[in-house]
Parts: sequence; structure tokens; C-alpha cells
Amino acid sequence: MNIHHILKQNKDRWWALPLILPVVLLPVLSVANTLTQLGDGIVALYYLPLSFLLTLMLFFGLEALPGVVVSLFLRYYPSVGLFEAMAGILHFIVPLVLSWGGYRVFAPRRNMTAYGDIRLMGQRIFWQVFCPATLFLLLFQFAVYLGVYESRQSLAGLNPLNIRTLINYQGLLVSGLTGVPLSYLLIRLIRHPRYIKGLVSQLRAQIDKKVTAFEFVVWFLALGGLLVMLLLPMNANSSIFSTNYTLSLLMPVMLWGAMRFGYKLMSLIWTPVLLVSIHFFLSLHSGARGVWHSAGDHLIQLSGLFLRCYVHVDAGDTSAGHQYSLPQSGFSRSGGAYAQPAGAVARAGQSSVVSALFTARARAGGAGTQLRRDAADPV
Repeated sequence: MNIHHILKQNKDRWWALPLILPVVLLPVLSVANTLTQLGDGIVALYYLPLSFLLTLMLFFGLEALPGVVVSLFLRYYPSVGLFEAMAGILHFIVPLVLSWGGYRVFAPRRNMTAYGDIRLMGQRIFWQVFCPATLFLLLFQFAVYLGVYESRQSLAGLNPLNIRTLINYQGLLVSGLTGVPLSYLLIRLIRHPRYIKGLVSQLRAQIDKKVTAFEFVVWFLALGGLLVMLLLPMNANSSIFSTNYTLSLLMPVMLWGAMRFGYKLMSLIWTPVLLVSIHFFLSLHSGARGVWHSAGDHLIQLSGLFLRCYVHVDAGDTSAGHQYSLPQSGFSRSGGAYAQPAGAVARAGQSSVVSALFTARARAGGAGTQLRRDAADPV
């Protein structure tokens, strides 16, 4: 038995990947965090560590806790000292454990299938987005009120019901909505590198057969053009397309992509678009424009638009009439994904999910066969 085989067998033990991944990746992913000055305080527009650590819990369960504690201690102890570091670790552990436990209880079956399964969307939005963001913010406000976080007073005002709290909350929601799928893909590729083959096949399966290379190039140029106009520094000759008005044009472009190219591809593209927009739009325009009606209004528009558009992209994958497959005894594992046998896919031309399901059942000819959504593969 060689070392490679031993490591492969024990990669999910607490002293292997669950300990190594957060220590190595948390400082790297924290670069995506975006904080900005608003009035006399600071607001968080995007905060990825909470989503990343929650995804670790979803993969490894309680085995991930030692790695979470060690990574947080190494990150915060040098800058804030022992007391605040221990308080921060407890601040993370409580929402992580409660959100992970609630999701495992209320979604006990196939709860780690790839993102895009409409049957798990409600549970995932509540337990992976709403619950951790809400608990994290409430605990933070309570700790600041008690004076636990001496170095974080600028993130919360004397009155918790202010514009900074609302922006921080929306930043946590958007981070959870996009950061958990991003972290899921990253961790899964590290655990099973051959999953990339299954991912590519899933991306191809969701692209409409009528899509041409010309249409994809046009869509890509439209998205790239909007981002370029959005990120150009403001000057006296700038047009309306260099303002936050361009943010509203991103939504129909992304919905177009979701309907034609599928949810999975759009989810891979949307998160970098969000990160680039949040990082550079505000840094370029907040200082150069000086004509903002209200910085808080624009920050809310930015995060709220991303939140609504991402939910529409998620739902758009179902309404677009993509593939539904029938599980049969001939399914086999290949590169981390299920290979679909010939004749197992029923292409649904109708606009509703229900009609697509009935069409697949009629073509299969099996009255009691249970349908499986896109042959979603477990971890």
C-alpha cells in the first residue's frame, strides 16, 4: 500500500483535507472581501470566509471544525489578540453549526448534489444564505454592543437599525448566494479532480441545441462591453453608460445567458462578474464621481440587483426546458459524474417543468419510474 493510496483513503479525516484546506485557502479567498467607507463607518459589500467555511462543513461535517478553528485563529490572532480571536471563532462556529445542522435535518437525502437542482433551491437559500447571514449579523451586532469587538466598532453604529447594517446584511446574503456554489466547486475539484469531466458534460448538456458560436460570441461581447463601460473612470466626456445605470443592463444579459446556455455555465461566469463589479466599480467611481445622490442607495442597488438576478438565473434553468433523465440500472460513475445511458434523456420542448416531466415519463414508458433531475451526482 503506497502513500498515495493511504492519502486517498483518509482524505476526509479531520487531519487531512478538512484541516489543510481552510488553513491554505482562507487567506487566499479573503482577498475577495470588499469593504468600503460610508460616512463615518465601514460597510462590507462582499464577505466570502463565512460561505467558504460553511461549504467545508457541508462536505466534511464536524470533521471540519478543527480546521475552521485553526484557520480563524491564525488569521485573527496576530491582528486583534487572543480575546477577540477567540470571540471571533465562537462568532463563526455558532451560525456554521446551526446552518449545517438545519440543512442536514431538513434536506437529508441527496443534499450534496451539484447546485442547480430546483428541488433543493428553497432549502439551500434558507439554510446556506438566509440563516448564516442573519445569525452572523445578529451575533456581530450583539458583540459590538457589549464591547467585545474593540477593533470592529466602525462596522456598526450606535443604532443597529441604520443604512450600514442593511448594506452589511445584503453583502452577507449576496456572498452566501454566490460564495457557497463557488466554494463547493473549488472543494469538489480538489477532492475529485476528475470531476472536471463530469462538469464539462453537464455544461454541454444544458446548452440549447440551437445555440450557435455566433450567438455565444455576441452574448460574450455584450457582457464584456457592459463591464468595460461600467468600470471606465468617470470624466467630463463620460456618457450615461459609465454610471450605475449600466448595472440594470446586466440583468437581462445574464437572463439571456441562463435561458440559452444553462444555469451551470452562468453560475461560473456570474460570480467573477459580481466580484469584479463590486471591487472596481465603487473604487473607481466613488472618488471620481462625487455626484452620488447617496452612497448607501447605490450600494443597495448594486447588491440588490445581483441578488435578484442570481435568483432569476437559478430559476431560469428550470423554466428553459433543459434535460431531464431517467435513472436506470445501467448508470455508471465516470469522472465523478453519472454517465447517462442511451435513450435516458427526454428533451422537453414545453415551457413548464410539469409538462417536461410528463413528456419524459411518456417516452420512457415506465409508469412507476422515478425521475432524476439532470442525473445530479452526489459527492
